[in-house]
Amino acid sequence: MKFLEIIQVRSHSGRSDYLFPLLKDLYQEGNGPDGLRGLKIYSHLQLKGDLSLHLVWEKDTHDLLQGSPLGLKLSQALKDFGLINHNVWKEEE
Repeated sequence: MKFLEIIQVRSHSGRSDYLFPLLKDLYQEGNGPDGLRGLKIYSHLQLKGDLSLHLVWEKDTHDLLQGSPLGLKLSQALKDFGLINHNVWKEEE
């Protein structure tokens, strides 16, 4: 089963430039938790402080219902930078 875990950050300062170095080295393909297939970072075109982290998972279980351990850890760490929205989506086949 495939899942998309999304963590959106709206930083207090309105600038997310200082977050990129912290997040870019977080995941190297093939070097992550079991089932993690990719991690992408998106920035909003108009709102300079908005970031969206997309973690792509492929797992056979529903243990991501509340978020993965990695996603929960990221959400907790990013709360210092601003407001967080964290959710998990299941791919429909």
